[in-house]
Amino acid sequence: MKHIKLTSIIVFPLLLLICGCQWFVTKPEVQFRKDISGKSIAVLNFNTQGAMLPLSLGKYTADKLSEEFYFSGYSTVIERAKVNEAQYKLEIRSTEFLSIDNIQQLGLKLKAEYLVLGRIYQSGGADYIGTDSEKHITVSFRIVSVLNAEVAGIASYTCKSGDNPEQIIGTMIKKIIAGSRDDNP
Repeated sequence: MKHIKLTSIIVFPLLLLICGCQWFVTKPEVQFRKDISGKSIAVLNFNTQGAMLPLSLGKYTADKLSEEFYFSGYSTVIERAKVNEAQYKLEIRSTEFLSIDNIQQLGLKLKAEYLVLGRIYQSGGADYIGTDSEKHITVSFRIVSVLNAEVAGIASYTCKSGDNPEQIIGTMIKKIIAGSRDDNP
């Protein structure tokens, strides 16, 4: 009887710890339509929101997502320099709220079938009511058809923020693209 109690005392907390870790590990929410595979995609600079996030993080995130799309072989990726030039020439400062006309103008100029519009935001930490709350970074984006401005894909991922947002976002982007391959039929 003592053996059973001792085993229960050791095994139960261990199982709780293992299962509990699974409850707190987040995974990206990703859904891409199959018909975007192999199509030309232009990734626009991400918008950033959060007091501690540098504005350059939006460009960095777009660069990383472009790389991952390319390395995964998922889509044909439009060169980022061309994307930045087209945004500049069309005087598009923020990609958060593009009109259908803006989407089609960018798509035609870049010869892209889809545009990726995204944002990065930080929540928690000393900027909020609970000063002891942890900071989190969320990367979210949508893939929009140039032809009809319909959403053909969406992804969102939130994780703890750290001292090196570039490294964290690089890891997040890799997991998002891996999730797009795993979760889609």
